[in-house]
Amino acid sequence: MPRRATPSSKTIPADLLRTIVERELVPLLPGAELQSGVKGATSGRGTVVKLAPNALGLRSTTTVPDLLEVTRVQPFSKSEVDLARQFLAELAGISPHHAAFFFPEATAAAVRRTVVRTLGYPNEALLLRVLGELESLAAQTYEGHRIAVVFGLDSRARGKGVTLDTIWGEDFGKVLTGSIETMIAVSSDGFISEFLDLYPNASCSFAPQYSRTLSEWCTGERVVVSLNRNGEILLYREKCLVFAWRRGRWRHFVHEPILGQMHNVSNKELRRCIYETCLDVSFGRSGGCIGVMMEKHASLLPSLVKDPDRLPRGDSAKARVLTELLSDKQRQFRNLPRRLRQAMAAIDGALVLDHRGRVLAVGAIVTVDSGSDAGARKAAAKAVAKLGFGVKISADGEVTGFCGDGKPESVKQVFKFG
Repeated sequence: MPRRATPSSKTIPADLLRTIVERELVPLLPGAELQSGVKGATSGRGTVVKLAPNALGLRSTTTVPDLLEVTRVQPFSKSEVDLARQFLAELAGISPHHAAFFFPEATAAAVRRTVVRTLGYPNEALLLRVLGELESLAAQTYEGHRIAVVFGLDSRARGKGVTLDTIWGEDFGKVLTGSIETMIAVSSDGFISEFLDLYPNASCSFAPQYSRTLSEWCTGERVVVSLNRNGEILLYREKCLVFAWRRGRWRHFVHEPILGQMHNVSNKELRRCIYETCLDVSFGRSGGCIGVMMEKHASLLPSLVKDPDRLPRGDSAKARVLTELLSDKQRQFRNLPRRLRQAMAAIDGALVLDHRGRVLAVGAIVTVDSGSDAGARKAAAKAVAKLGFGVKISADGEVTGFCGDGKPESVKQVFKFG
């Protein structure tokens, strides 16, 4: 029988590794959960082992025989596997100090380095400095208001001028870019280059609508770092939101795999519009619920959504106002302005669409199954998912999707992110 390898004193103890993975890495992998116990592994397969499409095995070094198992409903993408591998490599670098008093701070710094290296910005030290400063500003106020600042890190060097370090610690720096419509551009060698009033008509599917002007600027190796008034730090690359500091942890966004999990929504353009609205409501912090009815389950609609809430015949104030605002053509969800889609999804109740994307109900009170132990918004999302697809957006920004096929027991969670 082969002898089990004995971890060296430089190896992080198993219980501490479990705590770090659960606290720091799991939030980076949307919807992931750390399972109890461990799984055995051979020593030559790396620190991250893909056990199944939706299950990863993790260990601090290849000499450790046991794996921590992280699972979720949607599959892990290659970029997420690379992200986990990068985090464990960063952790290995500080593992000799696992017993030191400063180790928790070193672990938090390892998460920041993982985020930075994943983005691939040419000047990692500059991006790390900006993230550290914004994490500090996220906990501050200025004249009673939360602080919002935006920096665009260009891929080109400038070689001279005033450095970004001049702003840190100065009150004027907290209000100089107090909106997402403006941005201070910074060269790759850390010099302030210009103040930008950004273009308002950009449209990017993989970023919240309110930040479209920022994400549109991100081409090539450029990176935008934004702190909003909710205390969230958002990182953009290649016109996409890639990372967000939310609820005290860094969280990774992988967009295309989530679209693939909306398999009961056959129209790809409709999927994308729903995803855009999920991002908009998530970062708008209003909460919301969206459902899509498959054609074969149209007969179930009356049992879930009562006539007064349904468009165009409903006689409730909501139904009459929305019927007046939406022409036949505008009842197609994908034809509506993103701001209107966001507002409709944020109305208390459920926004329900048919399989072609026509708006069937807005702010509808949904009949939920008796005995449900879920919160009201989650219960509503699972109820409309019986029609085909349902998504719940929590007020704290987390987004959970469900698919079903006509019966309560058919409803399954298919993704979670945010």
